[in-house]
Amino acid sequence: MNSKLRFFQRALGTFLLVGVTAFFFSACTPDKSGLQVLSSDVPSAVYLDGKYLDRTPYINKDLKPAEYSLEIRPDDPSFVPYQTKLSMKKGVLTVVDWKPGKRPETSGGVIFETEALPDKKATELSITTIPDGGIIYVDGEAKGFAPVTVQNLDKGEHQFEVKLPSYEAIAKPINILEGYRVLVTVKLGKQDYQPTSTLQTVNASGSATTATTSATTATSRVATTSATSATSSATAKLVGTKVVIQPTGYTEEGQELLRVRAESNSGAAEIGKANVGGTYTYLQEVRDGWVKIQFGNNVGWVSLQYVKVIP
Repeated sequence: MNSKLRFFQRALGTFLLVGVTAFFFSACTPDKSGLQVLSSDVPSAVYLDGKYLDRTPYINKDLKPAEYSLEIRPDDPSFVPYQTKLSMKKGVLTVVDWKPGKRPETSGGVIFETEALPDKKATELSITTIPDGGIIYVDGEAKGFAPVTVQNLDKGEHQFEVKLPSYEAIAKPINILEGYRVLVTVKLGKQDYQPTSTLQTVNASGSATTATTSATTATSRVATTSATSATSSATAKLVGTKVVIQPTGYTEEGQELLRVRAESNSGAAEIGKANVGGTYTYLQEVRDGWVKIQFGNNVGWVSLQYVKVIP
């Protein structure tokens, strides 16, 4: 075990479990911030605000609370570096558990932070995902589409998992403590393959044409039925009049469902849940990866990645 990690374990009386053991500060160091950086099995250098610190696994409990720019730079140049902004808080260890990939879209990982709650007996777990809409499970139970907040978990060890079609699932153990909110940000990495898919596009004359291409090529086209392409642009035009809800993996009382939102974002109010396999009228608008549908007497939005547009 790294000597710095052993020292840090002895210095702290309370800890947070994140895959390997990770920690947040007890009252012994109230004016300092801490940072732990893990990089799976890929040896990497750690830089903070452009300054080299050390190699992974890295841990430091004597940082000044501030905003920092973190870079994880793998030794193997075939893996891409990762950069992110961190807000380091007093008395808290921020944990970055990163898995470098050969391309940015196949890289992924988790950032763990904690903050004190007013109620010293309360517990809270808050999970967000990049991209939005990851399916969150805690102790094997589906909790909904990210962002998700779970309150009043029993203190002690739990397991969370995040799934999203075409992305690598991420599962981690975590230790919940009374009086703290655990903030988890999950960046999902794409599955590392290049499948072929049949795409429908609209040509200049307005007629539909079909072509088979790779997923990489598909993302560069305009107005396709590819969820990747539609999500990458602010608006898109899909050919069809109906949408069929595709499998989501989220169930309630044995029924697989998809949340319907009042607006085109995962933070908007939920107006209901659509049954997987159900068919709804497509209202000919796509915005930021969300599809506008007629939902009963209301107009709603559903995530494009969970629908199929049909004639």
